Amino acid sequence: MTALAACGSTGGGQSDDSSSKDVTSFLNVTATSSSPAEALDQPVADLAFSVVSPDGTSVGSQVTADDGTASVQLEAGDYRIAIDTTTVPPGMALISDLTETVTMTGDGDLAVPLAFGPAPEPAVAGTSRWDYATEDGYSYDLEISVKEPVEGGVNGDNVIGSVCDFDPALDIAVPGVLRATATTADFGTSIRAAFIVQHIDGDYSGAGTPPTRDDDRVRVEQYFSSDPTCREYSSTNLWGYAAPEASSVAFGDPVAAGDTVEHRFTVIVKNYRSPNTPDGDRALLDWITIRPMAKGPGRVGEPGTFSDQKGTDLYSSSVGLTLSGRQVG
Repeated sequence: MTALAACGSTGGGQSDDSSSKDVTSFLNVTATSSSPAEALDQPVADLAFSVVSPDGTSVGSQVTADDGTASVQLEAGDYRIAIDTTTVPPGMALISDLTETVTMTGDGDLAVPLAFGPAPEPAVAGTSRWDYATEDGYSYDLEISVKEPVEGGVNGDNVIGSVCDFDPALDIAVPGVLRATATTADFGTSIRAAFIVQHIDGDYSGAGTPPTRDDDRVRVEQYFSSDPTCREYSSTNLWGYAAPEASSVAFGDPVAAGDTVEHRFTVIVKNYRSPNTPDGDRALLDWITIRPMAKGPGRVGEPGTFSDQKGTDLYSSSVGLTLSGRQVG
């Protein structure tokens, strides 16, 4: 508990004004979180916050205990609460309204609940679509969307950075969604999909950390029904240096015509912020793309192998969806 010394104490010859500002009381914070997975609200421990006066001066700070509570002793007056966002539980966001000032009257303690819930998903930045089919007549439409870059939070029900190393102070995360809609008339389609993360044609022109073919700056975090996985890639990942590594997903049961299945993933770019790009390297996000690949047991054209029906060159780096949401090719 942080106690602030009372100021303006009475001295000789001065009357005691009980309404003066030196009357103190406690601001008692209780932080809880709620989620669909939990039947009851859970206490939020280790949440750091400050109490700030109208002129912006911090007059007290605390960290919540294991039961989610903390107290600050304050003089009468108006204050606001500033939360250290780095201590908010992963995937959570404040749902309490902290836009109003907190008024301490000195007549008694004041309880302030801080409620947290699942963080809202970011807006979609861009979407690309492809038509996939096999030589033996099975087909599906593939859609890949990327969302606005975030410094953490969730992708669906999945916490970003749960398996890949992620430093929100330096790195950035781009949540992605892969959706496949079966289009094979009268038959169920066993859908398999794959995509690579590579850069588009042309040199990187940003001011940040220059990408190299062996920098391992890109992580792809995939969320499967069993467990999430993490794979590392270079920020180039190009054909020519070796076959580029791909991320893939197979949906177990055949999908009926018109039905859609979904797979979520997040692309994490390390060292997105640097001294030259303190607000982030947007040029790098506009240079790195996501594009689907053929997926199946054999080469393109062999039975059971899905390939793009628009004739996309598998070796091309001039098509795809950039991490900034721009469609290329």
